[in-house]
Amino acid sequence: MRFLTLLSKLKSQRTYRVKKMKKNIFLIDDNIQLTKMMSEFFSLYGFSIDTETDSRKALQRFNENPDKFDIIITDQTMPGISGFDLAKKILDQRPDVPIFICTGYNEDIDEKKAMSAGIRRFFYKPIDLTTLVDNINAVCEETKVF
Repeated sequence: MRFLTLLSKLKSQRTYRVKKMKKNIFLIDDNIQLTKMMSEFFSLYGFSIDTETDSRKALQRFNENPDKFDIIITDQTMPGISGFDLAKKILDQRPDVPIFICTGYNEDIDEKKAMSAGIRRFFYKPIDLTTLVDNINAVCEETKVF
């Protein structure tokens, strides 16, 4: 319910922390409700969102059109392929694509390991979505991709 209140507030205030651009975020998380919520949230900031709840299908979709996605946000712990392994496979094809990994507590990965693999940002859940948007903005500035 708090999220719906936040969305309503953002819609009424039209407060944008990033330039309103139609860039495509590929959001990968096995939690369907979370992907729907985050998709609506990011659309308020002018982003186009593609979502996938199956990490194997996400890799297949990326392989079919690797240049379609401007930034990738993935959960770490998912059935099939972990977010870290998915990120490595994506970065093998497109080392320039910014990837963010979000995770709850996980002994297999930490920020140092993620960054050494080329992942741009690493977050522990729960994530403040405005912080996530600020980091998307920062990565856009760093990479000059946007």
